[in-house]
Amino acid sequence: MLSGSDIGGVGGLLSRPADFAIDTHARGWSQCLRRFEANTVTSIVGFTEIERGERLYNSAAVLQNGRVAGCIASFYPAMS
Repeated sequence: MLSGSDIGGVGGLLSRPADFAIDTHARGWSQCLRRFEANTVTSIVGFTEIERGERLYNSAAVLQNGRVAGCIASFYPAMS
């Protein structure tokens, strides 16, 4: 079974999207995804990712078997 969700809505519609962005280089970043983890369903969770240089990207994490199986950011920054 496959499920999908997003965190924080569409960053481009927020006045300060960086306030809701996730830094995937920070220690423990995946903790905010815990509520989407399950052992019976694979989930794809979209979120706004912030790069160390303050660039924002549309990103997605794949959650499978109770852990983050992978994460990918869009090729180009979503907003500046």
